[in-house]
Amino acid sequence: MDLSEINKLMTWMLGVFPAWKPDKGVAVIWASEIPNLSANAVMDVIRLLMHQNPSPFPPNVFQIKEHLAPKPLLDKFDAKTIFNALWSQSGFSGFDGSKELLEIIESEKVQNILRMTGDHYGQSLIADKPWHEKRFVEIYNSAKDRQEYDEGYRRLTTEEHKRLSGEITDKKQKVLI
Repeated sequence: MDLSEINKLMTWMLGVFPAWKPDKGVAVIWASEIPNLSANAVMDVIRLLMHQNPSPFPPNVFQIKEHLAPKPLLDKFDAKTIFNALWSQSGFSGFDGSKELLEIIESEKVQNILRMTGDHYGQSLIADKPWHEKRFVEIYNSAKDRQEYDEGYRRLTTEEHKRLSGEITDKKQKVLI
């Protein structure tokens, strides 16, 4: 983000969040963390995040980056939506989901979770949907939490390895001083 864009963003944020008091250091950090975005794009993300979670202070730069990060296809739908698609596909009713949802329920991750539940809903002898739904959602959310933990741990260990091997320079530390 160039100087004019960061100034535009900081001026807007001061107007929208009067209790927030940034300084030059904050502006430098924001500019270095979101270098390829325009001020208008960041303002749009802040508006959306504030609509979802109102606060007298702006979201931090990492919340904005997280919101802008591409989402894997599996994260577009929650566990109950995926379960209902599986259930409807099983023959209890007709499947009327989107192509994206059909792609998700046929994905390896969902099929593995389905095997963990011990059920194939097309062969289920009982139609106790609430019980099956609860079981699927618990296993799905546990698997998703585990995957997020593993990815975070892998990222941290990679960064630590780079730091120890000298690949990470003091460039970011100079910005903070």
